[in-house]
Amino acid sequence: MDITPQNPVGVRVTAPDSVEVGDTYQVRFEIDPINVSLDNLPSAVNLERASRLKLDLARPSGTTLTGYDFSGGNIDVSRAQIITVNEQGSPDRNGTVLRLTDTGHHTIGNGGTASTGNHAGLGMNLSGATALDLRFPVVTLTFRADRPGDATIGARTAGAAGSYNNTANFLTLLASASVPLLGTQWVPAKCSPRSSATAPIDQRAVAMNSTEIVGVPTATTLSGPDTVYLRQPAEFTATVDPRVAGEVTFVSGTQRVTVPVDTTTGTATASLTFNSPPTDPVTATFYPSGPQYQSSSASHTIAVEAIPTTMTLEAPDTTPARTRTTVTAVLPADARGTVTFTSGGVERVATVGTDGRAATSFTFDEIGDATITAAYTPSATSPYAPTTAERTVTVEESRDTTLVLSGLDEVGHIAEPVRLEARVNAAEGTTDTGGTVEFVAGTQRVTAEVVDGLAVAEFTFSREGAVEVTATYHPAAGTGQTRASDSGTLRILDAGATSAELVGPAVARPSTPTDYLVVITPSGANGTATIRIDGRVVATDVPVIDGEADVQLTFPPAAAEDREVTIEFTPADPRLHQPSVSTTTVRVAAGGINEDTLVMDVTGPDGEVDAGQRVPLRIRLAPADPNLSPAGLDGYLTVTSNGEPVERSGEPVRIPVVDGVADLTMLWTTGYPREKVLTFTYHSPDGTERVSETVTVTVNGPGGDDDVIVDPPAGGGTGSLDLGSLPGDGGSTASLSGSLSGSVG
Repeated sequence: MDITPQNPVGVRVTAPDSVEVGDTYQVRFEIDPINVSLDNLPSAVNLERASRLKLDLARPSGTTLTGYDFSGGNIDVSRAQIITVNEQGSPDRNGTVLRLTDTGHHTIGNGGTASTGNHAGLGMNLSGATALDLRFPVVTLTFRADRPGDATIGARTAGAAGSYNNTANFLTLLASASVPLLGTQWVPAKCSPRSSATAPIDQRAVAMNSTEIVGVPTATTLSGPDTVYLRQPAEFTATVDPRVAGEVTFVSGTQRVTVPVDTTTGTATASLTFNSPPTDPVTATFYPSGPQYQSSSASHTIAVEAIPTTMTLEAPDTTPARTRTTVTAVLPADARGTVTFTSGGVERVATVGTDGRAATSFTFDEIGDATITAAYTPSATSPYAPTTAERTVTVEESRDTTLVLSGLDEVGHIAEPVRLEARVNAAEGTTDTGGTVEFVAGTQRVTAEVVDGLAVAEFTFSREGAVEVTATYHPAAGTGQTRASDSGTLRILDAGATSAELVGPAVARPSTPTDYLVVITPSGANGTATIRIDGRVVATDVPVIDGEADVQLTFPPAAAEDREVTIEFTPADPRLHQPSVSTTTVRVAAGGINEDTLVMDVTGPDGEVDAGQRVPLRIRLAPADPNLSPAGLDGYLTVTSNGEPVERSGEPVRIPVVDGVADLTMLWTTGYPREKVLTFTYHSPDGTERVSETVTVTVNGPGGDDDVIVDPPAGGGTGSLDLGSLPGDGGSTASLSGSLSGSVG
């Protein structure tokens, strides 16, 4: 039985263009009478009654329903009510659906007391009627404006309500008819705003009117230094006007610090440290606690420079020729890197120690002034700038026998032989340097023959620390040499214990790449790191240079918020550092965006596609407030195609959303039906449905059973009421046209 309204059905929604937070305002919802001729109804079939009427509207975001009123119509509204329900149709003060129903909440499905086999609730008597004359009451809704944004009202189309022939559709009812021999037949009717069963939801029905809720404006200013130094904390202060409660989030690169506002001063201060020059200004965004206030932000451009370095050279004013002269560069204690010493064409490179000192030695043969220059090269992690220093040493004549001890500039290691050399310089007028050199290192003593002016000894040490070393030359008889000696300190090192620290956000977002810095203690260690999240390896052979490594971690969604990150450090030189395993706990939680006020945009494709062709689509979600960022909007999408859930292994495909963006491809195996109606529904990580959007893709190809493939996956005879399209008029008036169809008998 096909029965069609005599005229297109109009819907008019009137509401103010804008209100302020805290105001109450009214929205008037009118549906034109639905008049359907029953002339083509078989004479023996008699309509009896329509009941269980429910009408669902999308609740305007940022509002609270405070009252309602009904007037007119031919439906008994004495027991009618407007309630707030969730997607399952259950009463929920935080639900997103406003429902017109009776006080007993009688429906044909989607919540309430549901049945398709008896009459109850709102309805009208159709007995003896020659036409279906359905006149809805004028509904006046009173709202309180709670927070800034666009409060849009329209037919319920999100989630299951956007599917064809679904009890969640925005308008449903139950009709009955008396059929000879069969008795009473029940006809559930379901209406969604589309022009045909295969047509998409008309988007003008989704937003039939919108009221701008204007919040109290705020202003934020940001102050801080114009120049900051690498790896040195710098303070930035945001000042909020008016001085209201809330939080300010300071952002620079991967740094994100949130600080509460001091309402006595209207300020919030954060300390930021810059390990490298930032590419963007520092920003501060104020998020008010009170919903009546608007967000505001400010930025501050900075220059990041290395710390100017002071370096001095320690060396004696005078030194005898042909002797060992120690030169030490003194830098800030936390400086790291190397110092290149140069004198008389001889170049030596020394590593800056943990005390900020680097030392080497020279032997001068020419009498007079000798210039020593030192050039500091900072390591990759040092905050200090390169610098140079110079020192002049006067070299005095030395006619006696001298001895130069070498091998002290480098460190020694436990259980590893250390080679020491003693160079004997003959006295003036002599050439024979025969004899022996007695080496004393701590409690060890070795005597070595001098061969061609050189004596060599090896020592092995079992303990770390400073060892005093002395070399004494004992000339052989008749050589004309005199006794000579040299001494110094040899540093013996053992492999030191290490530990790792994960420096970065204490709270990360699921499925979102997050930058971290691995810092190995003691500083200066080199090697590699293996990173695990909850025991699962996520990165291997991460290079650790000068005690630091950059790593980007992505935490997969999980029920537990506290996640364990394990860092396994393997030193490049096991003589210097021991391997270690360290753990850090990172809290992984979704961002603090109000997901009840989101907008969704679906992009692609531009035109018709062919069956078997992969169709790229991008879905963007964002807060309704344009001042807010989608960063932290991390959940997932589900999708239906022509009302059927797209599944994999019997479960709905979940498409991950990261920072409000999801990319995917879809493929249909046939071109039947040609119009593919896609409905994307965004879910919070806990599964709560938030917002939906519908698009239509035209697919050309042969008929047959249609399969749908979506990549990437993330884990894993009733009647129908069809009220067609809803072309709007300035957002305040819309007309509906379509067909009312059902099956009886």
